[in-house]
Amino acid sequence: MTVAIFINITSENPFLRFQLLSILNQSAPPDEVFVIDDTQNDENSKLCLEIQTQASYMVQHLQLPPHTSFGKKLNIAAIHSKSTYMLVLEGTSFLHPQCVKQHKQWAKRGLFLTGISSTIALTSTFQKDSDYNFFAKKIRKMGSAFYFPLLSVFTKRKASISESICLNNFSFWREDFNLINGSDEDYEDGRATRLDIVYRLLQLGIKWKALKGSGIVYSTNSKAKEKFNEVDHSRLKWSLNLKRIVTIEGLEKN
Repeated sequence: MTVAIFINITSENPFLRFQLLSILNQSAPPDEVFVIDDTQNDENSKLCLEIQTQASYMVQHLQLPPHTSFGKKLNIAAIHSKSTYMLVLEGTSFLHPQCVKQHKQWAKRGLFLTGISSTIALTSTFQKDSDYNFFAKKIRKMGSAFYFPLLSVFTKRKASISESICLNNFSFWREDFNLINGSDEDYEDGRATRLDIVYRLLQLGIKWKALKGSGIVYSTNSKAKEKFNEVDHSRLKWSLNLKRIVTIEGLEKN
């Protein structure tokens, strides 16, 4: 089993260094990290090259045109990846040191996983921190999630998922992603794209397991409570009513 982490960059992100350092400090490191970027910020590419000198795994910066849809971003990154398992992060997310290890531990065939996304509020003062360990302690204290991985033993596999689920931190097998032809690139909103992916995985027969007390990321992204735009919401409803599994606007377009 090999693991790729996908980080979606949609705006200026002064904390990208600490995001990448949170991956570098994993107890079980991934095999690949893709920073998928449409901000045209040259510093992000330089930072990835710098982190690569410290990492035992591949760190690749993918520079895409401005306003590239999240669906297209994920499909392009997946095509570049050689890993068998995909962990997708959204927003400015910092991983708990055991996050990748726990996604790998529960990555069973026939399942996709959602980890915990603990919402935090970062101010400009955090940018002055130069020591990652000090920064990491502060965000863990700020986050509401508590680390108790034994709880995941008791969560059941489910064949449905709520529209309100937070998908800032979810993982699945690359083989299953291929079977649904990847992301639907026609969605405008990233949350709608992620929700459509898991809906189609469920239609394929893949069950959902929620990690409890484990698989934690600390994230500034709270989009789970935001409303979809009207076009995306209509497309999601259409996809559900059709019980769609495979998208036409997906991997094969690239």
